[in-house]
Amino acid sequence: MGIIKKGANLMWGLGMNGLPKEMSDYLNRMLLEEQEDRKAFAAELEGFSEADLMAFVPDVYQKSIYKIDYGKLKEKGIMLISFDIDDTISDSIWNKMRGALPGVKVTMPKDAKNLFRDLKAMGFIVTFLTNTKASIAEDVCEDLQADGYIARADKPETRNFERMMEIYHVEPTQMAHIGNNIRQDVAGGNRAGVTTCLVRRAGFSLKIFNAALKKLGIQTKGHLVRAKLLEYGLWRKHHKEIKGDQYYQLGELPKYQTKQAPFSSAQKNDMEAAAADLIQQVAADQDKTYTLEELQNLRLAGSAARIPTFADVLAAVDGKVPLIVEYKLDVVSTKVCELGNELLKDYRGPYCIESFHPLALRWYRRHRPEIMRGQLGMDFWKEKEYRGKTQYLLLSFLLTNFLTRPDFIAFNHTDARNLSRRVCRRLGALSAAWTIRSRKQYEHVKDEFDLFIFDSFRM
Repeated sequence: MGIIKKGANLMWGLGMNGLPKEMSDYLNRMLLEEQEDRKAFAAELEGFSEADLMAFVPDVYQKSIYKIDYGKLKEKGIMLISFDIDDTISDSIWNKMRGALPGVKVTMPKDAKNLFRDLKAMGFIVTFLTNTKASIAEDVCEDLQADGYIARADKPETRNFERMMEIYHVEPTQMAHIGNNIRQDVAGGNRAGVTTCLVRRAGFSLKIFNAALKKLGIQTKGHLVRAKLLEYGLWRKHHKEIKGDQYYQLGELPKYQTKQAPFSSAQKNDMEAAAADLIQQVAADQDKTYTLEELQNLRLAGSAARIPTFADVLAAVDGKVPLIVEYKLDVVSTKVCELGNELLKDYRGPYCIESFHPLALRWYRRHRPEIMRGQLGMDFWKEKEYRGKTQYLLLSFLLTNFLTRPDFIAFNHTDARNLSRRVCRRLGALSAAWTIRSRKQYEHVKDEFDLFIFDSFRM
């Protein structure tokens, strides 16, 4: 049985046989297009790496355009907000049907008019970047008194995102895009470098269409993407434990990822001194490999104290102060992260992790996203011994952050003027300085960083 015949039978079974001809024709065309595109897209998706999949992860995810915290966008420096129209603000099929009627203008809900009025009062430039036809975009732009539009935008292609920025003279960091389609709006916006906000579908027509696809055993391309993101633990559409725990605002994690109590300001301030006293160096031949038993026979600084294991340290601290746990990876294996996590998973005190190696952060992002993680860094590129090595170029300019999404950047205080570090701080990442050993050093960089890691501090 052909897909159109199956679709007709399904609509009859669902009591939808009385739909207007324009709507049923539109649904049938969509069924055919979805069937034709799905196989090719599924094969393409199988070849995607985790980095490729990150293009589908939005910066903000909310139930509707009315739930987004636009104040957070303003704080980030966003000047221009572009909206999708169809199924983001109102039902796409009804928009198309009204747009096809002579002399009838496409209008938007009262709530949308109030929202656009408020956004303009906040100082935002408000536009539309939509794949719908120009006549609908023009009607909606007039109805909501927006600043402009680009129709037939061909999202997820980035050229019209770029064109929009050129028209209004803004940089990618100053633009946000809001839409309901993870492939068109989110992937297109992320590839253009703008802040992306995903909302659930407005209206009901495409919900009926997707219910029909599900009955026919057809997975949409959006469903394939969401399944892949869920497989990698990168993003989820539906709640995990509590209704609404999948949603998040700019700079936040979904509620299902934030089981660990957030760090208070006092705890964050205490973090700066927590690590130094826990790491001891063995004055011995660095080429020699020691067994645990041999290390246990050594004593610290001529005292009776032996070198503690990580388990010993956790038991001794026992949540009394916050911990900074640094992972040192000499190879590409993340086995040490797995072992460390086994000891930390039942630890009840506050802690965060940091590492120079991006793979350690990526491991935590994937397996323990609720744990605060930091990228250690310095300007390796200025040091002769590192210059010319690609991996140190990436580390110097924090070019792996799109994979690891660190919560803070811990940078050598002598490299405070590093451009990438400063950009990350402007975008909202906490910036920590290591290692401050005197008040003079602290005074020199206190305005450049938010947190400070001290060692052997001299007044």
